[in-house]
Amino acid sequence: MVVAVNDRDMYILTGYGLEGVLPDAAVNRIIREDITPLFKKNNYGAGIIAGVDALKTRLTADPEVLARADAQAASVVHNKVQTSYHHPYFYLLWQ
Repeated sequence: MVVAVNDRDMYILTGYGLEGVLPDAAVNRIIREDITPLFKKNNYGAGIIAGVDALKTRLTADPEVLARADAQAASVVHNKVQTSYHHPYFYLLWQ
């Protein structure tokens, strides 16, 4: 995990051996849901701990459970994208 507080940027870099357990979508979700809310409150230490805990949870979880959770999270994101196209402003822009 690399955090550049002054640049307002962070990365979680995974190696080749962890790509299956920690895909980019899951890592981005950890950053978005676990770390960023605490960083926005200037609680950087708690954000890093929350991120490490979320990573540890994924690394020790049952792969089948992870696959179901990832599929569910992907469907939630997919549903949000689909519903955004039904917004009246979208139709205004494309008419």
